[in-house]
Amino acid sequence: GLKTQITNMRLMGNRKASNYNITYVDGGFAVTQRDLYITAGDKSRTYGDGNETAQYVNGTSRLNVRPADATTGLVNGDTISSVTETIDPAATPTTNAGTGGLWTRASAAQFSHGTDANYNIHYTDGHFNITKRALTLVAGDKSRIYGTANTTAGYVNGTNLFRVKTGTNLVNGDMISSVTETIDPRAAVTTDADTPGLKTMIGSAVFGVGNANNYDVSYEDGSFVITPRDLTLRAGDKTRIYGTENSTAVYTGGTTKFHADAATATTGLVNGDTIADVVESTNATRTTNVGTAGLKTQITNMRL
Repeated sequence: GLKTQITNMRLMGNRKASNYNITYVDGGFAVTQRDLYITAGDKSRTYGDGNETAQYVNGTSRLNVRPADATTGLVNGDTISSVTETIDPAATPTTNAGTGGLWTRASAAQFSHGTDANYNIHYTDGHFNITKRALTLVAGDKSRIYGTANTTAGYVNGTNLFRVKTGTNLVNGDMISSVTETIDPRAAVTTDADTPGLKTMIGSAVFGVGNANNYDVSYEDGSFVITPRDLTLRAGDKTRIYGTENSTAVYTGGTTKFHADAATATTGLVNGDTIADVVESTNATRTTNVGTAGLKTQITNMRL
């Protein structure tokens, strides 16, 4: 056993130790455990993921030993190779992001050099954080006819009101019941067909199942296309005398150079648009016989 020993007694002054038959008795000597402080690492993972995906944060690691000072910490080259890590069982894949009080815990330190018997080990819990899950919602692509209201627009390209962007996802059966859709304010009834850069926009996702606070929701725009409107123009009927120039022909049957079919909800002239002129032609020549079948007037190159 450890002990303290004394020898070589010396008397004060000129007194002689030889006057005594001295017996020395050993004292006890105890080496006490050194305090050692180990803190579990702080970890973080995304809502909906398993705890095995958690990563260390805040500059920590699995094993965090407080540096040694005069009376605490590892000494004499002693080293710890590992600890057993436990994550708060309250942290499940369905636990809400931002839930407070979750912990990581270290225990059962294993020494690769030295022995744990030399230390009074104090373990301190770390923090376990669940972060929001990234979720991107993409607005549907829409299209309507020139001159119609945006409310008539329909979804195109296989889209609908919104979709979840590939690479992001809802988990735990969470569902979005609705989003707010907005059409580009530049898309007016009078906006020209094929105007580039128009878009559909969404926001304010409402969860029918689950909690919006578990997601970091972002939104991407869809496209909004205005397509040309169908317009039918009918050439006027004309007649002339055999052997004369086509320029002498006159309109018949109450017709004129051209006539536009009456407008409907989706066809015909709208927005006060008017036709300035068309190019007229015919397949009749000066030598074409009277009564020749299939003669016609044609119009092209409409100009508003």
